[in-house]
Amino acid sequence: MHDLFSQVLNKRDLSKAGDLFMLHDCDIVNDLPAVLQIIQQISSEADYDKHDNDQSVIEICITRVTSAIREAGVIEAHAQSLVSLLSSCLEHDLKPNSMNKDPPHAKLASDILSCVFLNYTKMTVMKAAIPVAVKFLNKGNRELCRNLTSYLSLAAITNADLLSTQVRPIIDSIKDGNIYMLRVLPQMYTQNKQPINDNVTMLISLLPKCEQAEKISLLQLLQLVAKDSPQLLEGNIPTLCKYLASSQTATLVLQIFVEMATSNPGPFTERVQILKETAETQLHTMPLVVQVVGLVGRLSQEHAKSSLSYLVSQLSTTPENCQAVLLREIKNITDIRRNMLGDYIAEIAQYAQSSNSTTKRLVQQLQNDYADRNSKLSQENRMSGSVTVINVEGKQGYSDVHRSRSALKTSSDSSKLNVTITNAVDRWSHISLPRLSSSSSRMHSTEKVHSKLSALRVGQADSHSQLSERSSQSTLTNGSSARTLTAAGSSIYQPGERPHDPIKQFCSKHLEKINNFINNQVVFRIPMPSNCVVDARGHRAHKRFAKVYFGCAERGQYCLYNHTYLTMKTRCPRLWIHMMFLTLQARSEKALTQEDQQVLALKSTWDSVKNDGKSFVALITSAFPSIKEQEMLLDEVKSARYFDVFEYSSLKRHWLCFLCVHPERATVLEDGNPVIEGQLKEKKRPLEAVQTVANAIFYSLWSSPHIQRIEVS
Repeated sequence: MHDLFSQVLNKRDLSKAGDLFMLHDCDIVNDLPAVLQIIQQISSEADYDKHDNDQSVIEICITRVTSAIREAGVIEAHAQSLVSLLSSCLEHDLKPNSMNKDPPHAKLASDILSCVFLNYTKMTVMKAAIPVAVKFLNKGNRELCRNLTSYLSLAAITNADLLSTQVRPIIDSIKDGNIYMLRVLPQMYTQNKQPINDNVTMLISLLPKCEQAEKISLLQLLQLVAKDSPQLLEGNIPTLCKYLASSQTATLVLQIFVEMATSNPGPFTERVQILKETAETQLHTMPLVVQVVGLVGRLSQEHAKSSLSYLVSQLSTTPENCQAVLLREIKNITDIRRNMLGDYIAEIAQYAQSSNSTTKRLVQQLQNDYADRNSKLSQENRMSGSVTVINVEGKQGYSDVHRSRSALKTSSDSSKLNVTITNAVDRWSHISLPRLSSSSSRMHSTEKVHSKLSALRVGQADSHSQLSERSSQSTLTNGSSARTLTAAGSSIYQPGERPHDPIKQFCSKHLEKINNFINNQVVFRIPMPSNCVVDARGHRAHKRFAKVYFGCAERGQYCLYNHTYLTMKTRCPRLWIHMMFLTLQARSEKALTQEDQQVLALKSTWDSVKNDGKSFVALITSAFPSIKEQEMLLDEVKSARYFDVFEYSSLKRHWLCFLCVHPERATVLEDGNPVIEGQLKEKKRPLEAVQTVANAIFYSLWSSPHIQRIEVS
C-alpha cells in the first residue's frame, strides 16, 4: 500500500487526506483491494457514526478510490471488493435522522452505487452488484431509493434478465410505498411476467398516487400486460377511462384499449360514447379511438351500423392523412358484414380522388367489394328465381321456374288458369336492384325490366281460357323480392304501378344524404342550370354538344334576365345532368320516380348525349360528383362569366342576377328597359345592347365584391 494511503487510513490523518489526489492513478491502482478492505473495517466500527473525523477521512478516501477505478478502467477487477463494501453498509441504519440528514453509511453506499452502476453495460459487474443493490430499496431512505431506481432503470436496458430475478423484491418495495420503482417494471415484464400479472390490480390502484413520470411508466407496463393477458385488465376499464381526460395519458390509455379490444371488444360497448368524446376534445387521439370503435363494430349487426355511421361521418371532418385509418376500419367491418356497405358507398366514393394514395386504394377496394357483392347477388337471383301463385279461386299452389325457356303453367282445381312466362329465368333475374350500382351494364338491364315484364301475359294463346270474374291475386317471388300480380288484366302489376323503380328506391334510401350534399355543400358554390339541351344537328355523337341555360330565380321588376337566359356550352353534360337531378330531388318533398316529367326530360337529354353506353339509371344512382368534378363545373361557370352578373342570395337561398339582389341600383328608361345606376349618360341604352361598356367603369361604380366584370350577349 502506498505510504500516503497508509498514513491517512491508519492514523486517520485528515490533514494529509487531500494529498491523495496528487498521486498518479498508476501508483495506487494495485493497492485498491487493500485500501477498500481497510475502509470497510473502519466504517464497520460501532462508533463510526459518532466520529466526524473518521467519516471525513473515509469520504475522501472512497472518492479517490472510485476516481482511480474510473480513470484506469479497472472496475471489473475491483467489482467484488466494492460490492463487499456496499453489502457491509446494509448492516447499518440508513434512514435520515430527525434533521433529515443522511447517516454516514448512506453517503458511503451512494458513492459506491454511483461508481458501480456507471458501468451498467458490463455484465460481470451487474451480476455482482444487482442482487445487493435491490436490498437497499427497503431501507427507508427516500433519496437513496430514487437514485437507485435510476441506476436499475439503466441496468434493465441491457441486463433485463438479471434484473427480472429481482421482480418480487421490487414489487414488495412498491407496496411499501416506493412507487419510484414503477419505472423499472416495463423493462422487466417480458422476462418475468407472472409476479407483475399477479399484482396488476394493486399496481393500477397506485395511479392516483403517482407523479407524471411514474404514471407514464405504469401505463406503459399495462400496455404490455394488455398484449399478453388482456383479460386481467377488463375489470379496470372504468378506472383507466378516468385518465382519458388528460392529454398526457390519453394516448397511452387508448393504446391499452386497442390491445384489449383486439382480443375482446365486448367490454367496450358501453364505453364507445366516452371514446368519441375523447376524440372530439383531443384530435390527436382520433386514430386510436377509431380502431376501438371499429373493433366494437364487428360484434353484431347493431354495433356495425352504429360504428359505420360514426366512421363515415368522421371522413368529412378528419384531416386527409387520417382518413385512411377510418377507411381501414370501415373495410374491416364490411368485410364481415358486406350487406351494410351499400348504405355508405356513396359517401365513401367521394374520396376516390384523394391525394393520399392509401386513401385512394382503400376507397377502390371498398368499391370493388360492393361491385363483387352485387355481382354475386345477381348470380344467386338467377339460380333461385321462382314464382309462387297464391289465392287463385280460393286455392293455393307453387311452381318452380326451370332454367329452360319453356312455359310455366299453374292451374287451380276450379278454373284452369294458365300462366305463361317466356324466358322466365332471364327476365326475373334482374328484378332485385342493388342499393347503389357500380356496374353500368347491370343498371342498364334493370332499366329494361318494365318493358320485359309487359311480355308476361296471363293466359296462353292456344287455350284462350276465360278468367274468373272474381279478382285472383298472385305473388311473384324472386329471392327476397316480392311483387303483386293481378289476374284481372294483361299485366301482372297493379294499374299504374312501375314494376321496379330503381330511381325511387335510390332516392328513398338516400334522401337525407342528397339533401345534405346539395343544401350544405353545393347550392351556395355552384349554380344549377334551368335546362340542359343537346344540339342534335350533328348526327354523330362526337359532333354533338350540350348547352346549359342559367336563369334568375327571382325575375323581379328590374331583372337582367327576365325573359332570357345566360347560355353556356359545356363539356361535362354528364356532371350537369347528375347535379340537376340531385338538385331536383333536394327541392322535392318526396322521392322522385321514373315517371316524373322532369326526370323523363333529364333522361331524354342523357339519351341524346351519352356516348359511353351508361344508362340514365346508372348515372343517377352512381356516387355523388367528387370535389374534383365539382371544380370542373365551377371552372366552366367562371369561364362563362356567370359570376359577373349573378350572385348567391343567402336570404332567399337562390342565385339571383345583380339587379334582383340590388334593385336600388337600377334605373328604368322610357322604353322600360333597366340600366344600372351610374352608367355614363351617353351610354344609357337597353341593357341587352350594351356591348361596349368598359369593365373599368363597373369596377369604379359598383361596390359589390361579387361583381368583377360583365359581358352581355
